[in-house]
Amino acid sequence: MALEQIFDSQKGCDLSIRVKAKDNEDLSICGHSLILSTNPEAQALWREPGSTVTLEVDAECLPLVRDVIRYFYSRRIDISLSSVKCLHKLASAFGAKQLQSYCAHLFATLIPQDLSFQTALDLYAYALATGDPKLEAICLQFLAWNFEALLGATAWPNIPPALLRVLLSRSDLAVPSELVLLMAVEAWSWEGHATREELEGLALEFHTVPVQLLARHRGLNLTEDAYQPRLYTAPAWSASVTRNFQASSYYWSDPRQSFQTRAHPSFLFQDRLVSWSLMYLSTVRNCWNSGFSCSSDELPTLYLSKSGYSDRTIGYENKALMICGTGFVADVTSFQGSKAVIPSALETNGSRSASFFPCPAGSFSSFRAVIRPFYLTNSSGVD
Repeated sequence: MALEQIFDSQKGCDLSIRVKAKDNEDLSICGHSLILSTNPEAQALWREPGSTVTLEVDAECLPLVRDVIRYFYSRRIDISLSSVKCLHKLASAFGAKQLQSYCAHLFATLIPQDLSFQTALDLYAYALATGDPKLEAICLQFLAWNFEALLGATAWPNIPPALLRVLLSRSDLAVPSELVLLMAVEAWSWEGHATREELEGLALEFHTVPVQLLARHRGLNLTEDAYQPRLYTAPAWSASVTRNFQASSYYWSDPRQSFQTRAHPSFLFQDRLVSWSLMYLSTVRNCWNSGFSCSSDELPTLYLSKSGYSDRTIGYENKALMICGTGFVADVTSFQGSKAVIPSALETNGSRSASFFPCPAGSFSSFRAVIRPFYLTNSSGVD
């Protein structure tokens, strides 16, 4: 007899499990301590001596308690988007770390479905309350990559000060510009939160002071996030390409976009322009025609070429934003040299890993290249 059948029979038990929920009748389930003690996930049921265990759960999650206890026997459980939050709560209550971690992973599918950002904010608060670092990291990643959209959402004025401080400290914050960010923080402060001065911390020195002075000033570590550019999505620092299907010729065209940026955000480089060309390449032929060498297993891919002004004290750590049809940023990858790998939009496909947040349509609608200059602090004359 399979272990789950022993549980289903509710016979031969030596453990009484009493589950309480507010405004509901107590739920009584019997268990088998010998079987449960072999599963670390069920430690809440066997770590204390005695034949009776009492647990308290949220009323909305009470119908799923039996499924979780059955999981301790079978080590299998069906999880849907409608049940994942309750199963995560119950896993936390039972101390089932593996189930809790798996549910947290599924939140990456759930969060982008609500572009009002309320789900992400609620789950972030819940992650802090339950001490779940994985879920906390997922929520922060979605909020950071989609920060530009968050600024225009109805949820923006209600962002907790502590959360905003965390987000402002990140270099992977996608925002049109520092000016837009400053104005948004100022508008947020009008709602009676902490003062703007308490939250800015935007390392404005990075944008205005030459690297030679910065490197000698107070022993600053210029590799820290505070001195790295964010993901600036305004045209001054980025460009995008969109895949277009040409119905008349029945093939996917490979779009490309040429644009210019300053060599660095500092005003010292306001007249020093760098030229860039962003290309989405889907076939080996188009790849070769564009002057690149590539194999079929790495396509489609993004290529970014650079020309024009060059400075030995400036390097570039450029990023590629993968954007779904509904407008949210699903993943951000790095340009390694001139190439950025495009992840699978839904799930791992061969050697291609899945995007951090899945695209329901199964493909990305557009791609944005973000230019990120940084100071090469080991350059001659900078040390």
